[in-house]
Amino acid sequence: MKIIVGIFSLFILTALGMETEFGQFESDPKGYNIQESDPDEPSDDDTELQQEAPLKEEMEAEEEQKDIGNELEAEQGSCKTYSSCADIKKDNPSSQSGTYHITINNRNIQVYCDMGSLCGVGGGWTRLGKLDMMVSSAKCPSSLHMVIQSGTRICTKNKAGCNSVSIPSQGVPYSMVCGRVRGYQKYTLDAFHHHQSSSINSPYVDGVSITHGSPRKHIWSLAAGFSESTKNVHYGCPCNYGATVKPAPFVGNDFYCESGFSHGPQNHFSLSDPLWDKKQCREQEAPCCNRILLPWFRKSIGFTTADNIEMRVCSDQDTNDENIGIDQYEFYVM
Repeated sequence: MKIIVGIFSLFILTALGMETEFGQFESDPKGYNIQESDPDEPSDDDTELQQEAPLKEEMEAEEEQKDIGNELEAEQGSCKTYSSCADIKKDNPSSQSGTYHITINNRNIQVYCDMGSLCGVGGGWTRLGKLDMMVSSAKCPSSLHMVIQSGTRICTKNKAGCNSVSIPSQGVPYSMVCGRVRGYQKYTLDAFHHHQSSSINSPYVDGVSITHGSPRKHIWSLAAGFSESTKNVHYGCPCNYGATVKPAPFVGNDFYCESGFSHGPQNHFSLSDPLWDKKQCREQEAPCCNRILLPWFRKSIGFTTADNIEMRVCSDQDTNDENIGIDQYEFYVM
């Protein structure tokens, strides 16, 4: 029995120390043989980790970029809203002229902002309306009708009195108005000749009346005088040399006046001398072009309002006797 135990022990020791031509092996509990590796040689696991490291760094970088993008989206989503171009310019002084979205009474509306200097005042003007009949796609306002003279398209009226064009504010608050109108005289327009018996609601001017609100409050008047050569006559421009005629009290000095004809009116539109453009103020009406802002006008309202602006094209006599036409206008508020 002792001999058998000794032989068995010897067998076990021999098996543990056995070497083969394939190298040293150790027993695996599950019955598999695992080859020992050189400690200085990288293992397969190490190689996989080395290969995975750049990929992990790339994934982490992508996650970081994604986080930055999310932060930017969150920041953009929480941007403050603006109710006018002036608010945008104040908050972002480097803003450029162009189309912006503003919020008025919880409504998102698109407006054009002039961020440069206009009417002698720095940027932040909100445009309420613009017409340029030199653009082929432009159409006259519905209250006016179009006539074509020598290829020039003009918007004019077809009866005595005033034809109204509404310039909606869309609720934009403002305390200052900047604008311009280009017009054409036809025949015997008389500037402010009939103002003595007129109120702001009647054709107190042969030309264009610009007001806001209801009841109407005066912004600016653009008058057309009889001719450039008229001196101190009641149907000439108040700005002519030696003129004593004055506009209605509610107009004050907030007007421009010019004639389209140099020596007496003619029964056609004065295409060669458009009105209120600071050009060709000759003879007696030379002082009428001395106003600094021409062809633009600027009016401080004195308070903040969101009134619509109304432009009326006016003449008190039949269109066969006199008429006024326009082909361009622009209105901005701040």
